[in-house]
Amino acid sequence: MVNFKPFSGGTKRPETKFIKGAASIKTVDSNTEGLHSSMQSKWRQIDLVNSIDSNLVLVCGIAEHTVADVYECHFWYNQLALILDGEMIIQDMDTLEVFNAHKGDLYYWAPGHKHRHGGIFRALFIKTPVPTRWISTPNGKLGFDVLHLENELIYEASPPDKILDIGRDMNITTRKLMKFVRGVLDIKPKRDTGSISALSQVDVINAEDTNLNLVAGVAEYDSDTPLECDHRWHQVAMVIEGEAVSEDIETGKIYIGHKGDLFYWPPGLRHRTHGHFRAYNMQTPIRRRWVSTPNGQSMVDMFQLDDNEMIYPSSPPDEVLKDLMS
Repeated sequence: MVNFKPFSGGTKRPETKFIKGAASIKTVDSNTEGLHSSMQSKWRQIDLVNSIDSNLVLVCGIAEHTVADVYECHFWYNQLALILDGEMIIQDMDTLEVFNAHKGDLYYWAPGHKHRHGGIFRALFIKTPVPTRWISTPNGKLGFDVLHLENELIYEASPPDKILDIGRDMNITTRKLMKFVRGVLDIKPKRDTGSISALSQVDVINAEDTNLNLVAGVAEYDSDTPLECDHRWHQVAMVIEGEAVSEDIETGKIYIGHKGDLFYWPPGLRHRTHGHFRAYNMQTPIRRRWVSTPNGQSMVDMFQLDDNEMIYPSSPPDEVLKDLMS
């Protein structure tokens, strides 16, 4: 039984959220009466990393579809779905392509994508930004759509000055809004032989796929020497195999993860990671990108460019007081 605790407001320092056995956790029956029609099917769902944990940036959890109903889903957010059990059947409504996904297969859907969705399955999902939130009521768990609030005040857009004839060929390449990758859990990243780092990874959903919104893939670490990380991004990692150790530098708290366990590391967290493990990994915003060079794979750090990035300096304070203002 999952105990739900109402949020009472306030802030806290960034800390690791760690869920043992996330891949096999029991889901919760959901009252989807207030949600969009695409959520009216037989869903059981639980958010492991919720909107409060991530400051409304992302949610991550386990979803189960318990009947073979087919329904439509229209995306205004980014979503990853890693199949844990069963079969998820997707038909792209624009291309009519059909994909049958099983354990270890991964879907990515971009904003604007539409598909028909069916099958009986369990999946680990990650969504950004947050599309739905859940509250506890006397009648159970109730969900609502954060994009469609009742009686929300909206400033109307201005009409166009004119409408052009668009019958001509605009020569614009249409980019697919869906990516499907088979066998993600079996991927073993290839380590750059010239690198001294114990970390290797492959992004199967990369920056170009997501318009710089997120990356997802498999990371491998193979050392007892800690890798120190000053987080400036949101990261979710589910251990595939081995043992992953994460230590909070500021509190000394240590978390030890094994197969099926899940870590969430928020921006502002300072921690060390070590061990011998592989993990399914997602990051937003994008911390690094990879390019192929004559000397092999090379990493581009998105926070620290090597080409003398132009940065406008901040202004100095007008004064520094000895105490807090009153």
